[in-house]
Amino acid sequence: MAEAAKKEADLSVAECIRQIKAECTSIESIAVYRYERIGALLLQIKQQLPKGRFTHRFIRENFPFSPESARRYMRFYTQSRSRQRAPHRLSDVDPPRRDHQSASFRAYQEEVHKARQYRAENPEPPPNTARATHSDSAYVRELCMRIISIGFRTLALELHPDKGGTDRDMNCLTRARDQLRGCVK
Repeated sequence: MAEAAKKEADLSVAECIRQIKAECTSIESIAVYRYERIGALLLQIKQQLPKGRFTHRFIRENFPFSPESARRYMRFYTQSRSRQRAPHRLSDVDPPRRDHQSASFRAYQEEVHKARQYRAENPEPPPNTARATHSDSAYVRELCMRIISIGFRTLALELHPDKGGTDRDMNCLTRARDQLRGCVK
């Protein structure tokens, strides 16, 4: 922690917050540099604040990221300074979680189960039926929303900045999801 304070000129807490926000919104920043810079600034803020003030609430009120991400930024900075092999992604600073992917898979299995259950309860009308019923159109809308949600989560695993993507990619993915949702409603 002392290294972070030496590296940076003593900046005020407000100036550190401003610089972190600028780093988060800067698309041009190289990810590794940005992670190190944000981590160093967070460590500097933590040193300057009285004990007990650098809390989850403080982080949520002042930064566009979660307390967990703040912890990762600080660990990224510390590990990049102390290791032979520096981390390249924020996810490199934490040990792999066993259930990380299984939660998504369980959600997918649940969606499949719901769809099968619906089909069992509502058999398809004969092929000669000219129009879909109101309940069918509601079900189709619900399926569209599920497809959008599952597709978004799948692509987010690839495009999220913590997974090697960029902020721009993630913002575009979010806008695409919102547009598709607007079309379905």
